[in-house]
Amino acid sequence: MRAELESLEGALSEVKALVDTSRYPQALAAANAVESRVLAARYAPLTAELRFHQGWLQAVLGEKEKGAGLLEQAVYDATSGRADRLEVSILNKLLYVEGERERFEHALQWSRLGKATLQRLGGDAVLRGDLLVNEANLALMRGQADDARALLEEANTVLADALVSGHPKRARVTFSLGRVLLEVGAFPEAVRVMEEALRQTEAAVGPRHLDVARRHQGLSMALREQREFARALAHARASVALHRELLGDSHLKLAEALDEEGMSLLALGRHEEALKVYEAALAVKHAQLGPDDEDLQYSYDGVGQALLGLGRTREALAPLRKAVAFTGAQEDSLGESGFALARALWKEGQGVEARTEAAKARERFTASGRALQAEAVRAWLDALPPETKAKPARPQQRRRR
Repeated sequence: MRAELESLEGALSEVKALVDTSRYPQALAAANAVESRVLAARYAPLTAELRFHQGWLQAVLGEKEKGAGLLEQAVYDATSGRADRLEVSILNKLLYVEGERERFEHALQWSRLGKATLQRLGGDAVLRGDLLVNEANLALMRGQADDARALLEEANTVLADALVSGHPKRARVTFSLGRVLLEVGAFPEAVRVMEEALRQTEAAVGPRHLDVARRHQGLSMALREQREFARALAHARASVALHRELLGDSHLKLAEALDEEGMSLLALGRHEEALKVYEAALAVKHAQLGPDDEDLQYSYDGVGQALLGLGRTREALAPLRKAVAFTGAQEDSLGESGFALARALWKEGQGVEARTEAAKARERFTASGRALQAEAVRAWLDALPPETKAKPARPQQRRRR
């Protein structure tokens, strides 16, 4: 039995090595290949480690619900086997996955359990730093940017004392801080911090890693906000290439990266290229998501905006109407779609509906704090010719015989 456990530990070490190099499909296949042997061994810490890898990999590869279930079972296995440090690592991933699923209260419960387990351990700086970073990500998902920044500053202090400057976990803190700066509108500082995060990450894990893909995507977003569209496009395309290489052609994260590339192309006026990119993103999403999933909104909007830019206004109406129908999406995104729809409707001679959609778009921009965009819609409405009221029909006079 000891020999079998040592063999299985070696096999799971190989799985971890594949995870660390972002070879996720291969890692999941390797974990699944030893599952029956691990379960037959009936050794709780080893079972916990197997389910930890399987759950995280399922979540990363798009099966978030299944992944969360495996991670939760891994927590119980680790508790049963008294593998406390492994339990905190699992809880860290579970906290992140539940946050991405917008199950925020569940995520906070796992965070509290992680802190309690750390306290029983007597503390561990690296595990504590991981918890703080994931709590910051959760706060950012909930729109609590100030809380996220405070948590990241604490994490940076904790990890600075525990890890060398070139460690990838230090780069992760830098990148998360860049996301906070982007969220609060500090775009020049966000660009600087994200450039540093990209440099740190490439130095720590090499250029072909999923973390590097995320850094390129975040930097593209920050550069777009700075209106540096050509530089943004270069980073967006680097992100797309890495996502495609590491996750394949059908992963939702690839679709999100394609959406980002499309936004830079639209900003550069390269509408034909943007249309192809957004159509590719939409195809991936249709294969993975239900018809009412809000993630479709961005790609429908992109297709409509590209068609509008090409002057194909009649074709643009259908995707733009679908985009504004996702009422649970972010207000500023709905505002962009609504204003584009208004312009397309006006070009197609549907003036009344165009004014209505423009007014809705202006309200959405105002509600989301986008004053410049709201003013642009107002100026567009003011520039339209005044509405003409239909003249009342003249009463028909009877002819005399």
